[in-house]
Amino acid sequence: MAKSLAVLTVLLLALSAYAEEPWWRREPLRIIDVSASLTSKVNPDDPAALAAAKAALGFNMEHFDAMQIAGGLDDDKFFFNTSLGRRKNPDALKAYLPEARKHGIRTLIYFDVHWYSKQFAERHPEWRQTRENGKPLDDVYDTGADFCVNTPWRKWCFQMLRDLAAYPIDGIFYDGPV
Repeated sequence: MAKSLAVLTVLLLALSAYAEEPWWRREPLRIIDVSASLTSKVNPDDPAALAAAKAALGFNMEHFDAMQIAGGLDDDKFFFNTSLGRRKNPDALKAYLPEARKHGIRTLIYFDVHWYSKQFAERHPEWRQTRENGKPLDDVYDTGADFCVNTPWRKWCFQMLRDLAAYPIDGIFYDGPV
């Protein structure tokens, strides 16, 4: 038994020497984070020009906002295909990803899970974080709310991750507590 375990260990070590390193270790990452990528400051209607401009600046990776977060995340402001959106917006993520790939840009989706609009929080009071006095935690970044991981909100987040993972993205920058 000990001899079999030793042989298996040697084989695994030998195979790991031939395993390809993950892409994020093979090259320097030059990451851009245009946190207003779906606001009026950047025109998402021209994904080819957007990707070309980022590549011309030397970036090979980005945090892409497929959700508008100005004022806090809200289910009216998703710009990708998801069952969780109240409104069906244009699928900016689907349009942008092939253009980013053409320019050698890897895409991480920025998913803010700690700042929500007050309107969204009002629609989900059972998800709210509460203080010791039972009142909800308000004024996150002076304008929004936050949710508790021990509520159905956590399942909502996991569904959002599944919806995003249906796209050929390179990862998710998960900004928050879950």
